[in-house]
Amino acid sequence: MLSLSTVTSVFLGGLTLGAALGAKATFRNSSCSVMFFGLAEIWVALYAVSVPWWIDLATNLIAPMYGSYGLDTTAIALVKGLLTALILLPATVSMGATLPWLASWFSAESGGRPATLIYAWNTLGAAAGALLAGFILLPHMGFRNTLTSASLLDAAAGGTALWIARSLQAPAVTGTDAPRVSTRMSLLFIAVILSGWSAMIYEVAAGRIADLLLGPTALTVSLLLACVVTGLTAVGEPRG
Repeated sequence: MLSLSTVTSVFLGGLTLGAALGAKATFRNSSCSVMFFGLAEIWVALYAVSVPWWIDLATNLIAPMYGSYGLDTTAIALVKGLLTALILLPATVSMGATLPWLASWFSAESGGRPATLIYAWNTLGAAAGALLAGFILLPHMGFRNTLTSASLLDAAAGGTALWIARSLQAPAVTGTDAPRVSTRMSLLFIAVILSGWSAMIYEVAAGRIADLLLGPTALTVSLLLACVVTGLTAVGEPRG
């Protein structure tokens, strides 16, 4: 329970903090919002590749605490929780900031349609990612390859967003703007789904981090997150 609580609290707390910071950011034009979404996704992809190194470092820091420093079990658990948070927060805060940036562009691009559609598709991708990571990727590909697959998905989402941002800066050609908007919107939803998909692969993989530092959790996290984000999708999908 300690590892499950730590991973879920840190991950969702980081997403919340990132969303709060992202909502405060303002951009002069919509292309900047999409561009920063793409850059953030690519940053998360690159950071995820370094996570195994951070885990090794954390493990080396924890090992001497069992004898050399005379710390009790509670103190060691707190240190483990802190190290887990430090490993996860750089990525989770960045992921949390991305959707508010994208939502502001979506509302402007779609003529004021509610941005809840963005969140619904993102959480749908997240539910799929949670199940995929817990039941297929981690058991059959291992921790490092699972992180790599999530990084590739994130990089694809980021690259798609950067392409959209570049197309927004290009001058419109008379009679072709509507198809371009439709194409951008379709690609946007693909990027949003990939972003949510990779985010939950990261979180289930974060269960593996807690497994190494605190105890086994990956399968439990997978089931929990799939149920939670599926419920969020149902709530977030616009009606009527």
